[in-house]
Amino acid sequence: MDEPSTREELLIREREGWSELKELTDSIPASRTDDFDWNTEENDARFITSGRSASFPEAVSALEKSREGVVLAMKSLEQVSPEALEFFFEPAYRHMVDHVPELRRFLEATPR
Repeated sequence: MDEPSTREELLIREREGWSELKELTDSIPASRTDDFDWNTEENDARFITSGRSASFPEAVSALEKSREGVVLAMKSLEQVSPEALEFFFEPAYRHMVDHVPELRRFLEATPR
């Protein structure tokens, strides 16, 4: 898949990745959310000092807040430079795609 070359393409790619990720996280049964270990830098930084892991709702909430900031920053771009792509690589569209296979495996192993 080609890299986005315009702000609109970048936002579309982010929206598509977010939509898929959100659909998967929303489909995790509440009875299994404690079984899912979503280790993120945000959670590590936020919860390492408290000595506990982030709960699933806390992790999803942190992810949503992070996304809001990323989308605002993307919308402010006049052009999508290689530096911008590198900057948004991890916190945006590519990072979400990394979690999709893990979520799918988790959901496949989840009793219905």
